[in-house]
Amino acid sequence: MSVGAALGAVLVAAAVLAAATSIRLHAAVREAARELRDGERRLEPHPHEPGRRLEDELRWYADVAAVPHDSRWRFAAAVVAVLAGIGLVVGLVERPVTLPAAGVLVALVLVPAWLIADGVRAEAALRPAVGRVPLAPVRRLEDALVRADRDARRAGRAHRSWLRTAAAGYPGAPLVARRRAGSYARAAARHGRALATLRRAAAARHEPAVRIRPPAGYAEGLRGLRTLLTDPTITPLATPPRPPVGGLKDDAWAAAVADLSRAAELDGDRRSRWLFAAAACAELRDDPPARESAARWSLAALATPRRPLGPPRTDPLPDAVAVEPRRPDTWAAAVRRARTTTATPELLAEAVLRWAYALVRTAPGTPAADAIDPAVTEAAAIMADLPDPDPYLRIVRPGFEQLGARSAQLSRLVPLRPVAPAPAPAS
Repeated sequence: MSVGAALGAVLVAAAVLAAATSIRLHAAVREAARELRDGERRLEPHPHEPGRRLEDELRWYADVAAVPHDSRWRFAAAVVAVLAGIGLVVGLVERPVTLPAAGVLVALVLVPAWLIADGVRAEAALRPAVGRVPLAPVRRLEDALVRADRDARRAGRAHRSWLRTAAAGYPGAPLVARRRAGSYARAAARHGRALATLRRAAAARHEPAVRIRPPAGYAEGLRGLRTLLTDPTITPLATPPRPPVGGLKDDAWAAAVADLSRAAELDGDRRSRWLFAAAACAELRDDPPARESAARWSLAALATPRRPLGPPRTDPLPDAVAVEPRRPDTWAAAVRRARTTTATPELLAEAVLRWAYALVRTAPGTPAADAIDPAVTEAAAIMADLPDPDPYLRIVRPGFEQLGARSAQLSRLVPLRPVAPAPAPAS
């Protein structure tokens, strides 16, 4: 088989695959646009019919919005590009390159380029229709919540990794610490951008007049969360938390606290989200009742197991946490409350580590080992009061090591084992 025939076969295969992919993609986009039009009519309010569940409608919305991705046109474009690359390699090996072969090579370059441009155009044509759906603001807000939650976790892990390396003494530790400091700076910047996106999504107070039934407490929680995110003291993870300045008016703050507490009571699937937000809102005030409420809600949020974040199709309303309490006084009060309520060792350990991390974040110029010393002292006192400190220490000791604790501080977290008496000498 000649090289020209091989090039022609490769060109025909790439062109047939590209055409079939384009036809399938455009058919899927047209069907998705029709479903979106039918969905808008289905969501119109009707006085004699109950509203549809918000979770079901968001799953439908995620399915329709993902139609271009489900058509797998990107995978087909990659296959066409591989075929074109093989054809180019085979054609360029031949010497000299004849005029028909050059035309085939040009066609091999144009076929994948055309398919990629057509796929991007089809996605762009569907995007305005997806954005016009009445549920689009809710979906954007939930996506922004998930992104802010994930970026906050990544930034926290990067920060702890940097602190642990900065406190290490092995050769090359300063170089590794500088690299990890850069990783933390990038992760914190991503979290700052995610928080800014969340503020913009929350500021869009578009309440669609559609026939849907949100979960119990969900509407109140969103209302309180939107009010909370407008406060200037809510800062990205890289910025130390500002002292309470009372950016919210008293009536707006009281309404937000009431909404978030009611959402935490009614919406069990997203209880952690609302409890953490209520605690963050409560610590915006510096009076004793607000401090007590912040500590109580922080401890309750730690005691509530969080659901793992899933994709929008399976988990359209995830338990994503937007903001958390970040002031050392809040977590110190939460630790005291946990001790008085005889909390589990695991909960005590998590509360102590949250307190220690808050101490580190509020003193960026102080060595981490010096900043966490009050938390280490409290952790040692808790260890002495526990009948079996091993489950507690299995969490506390690695947590303090991640924050850069010194060996002298870790040695205070070693339980004193009773020494068995020596056997009496035989007579």
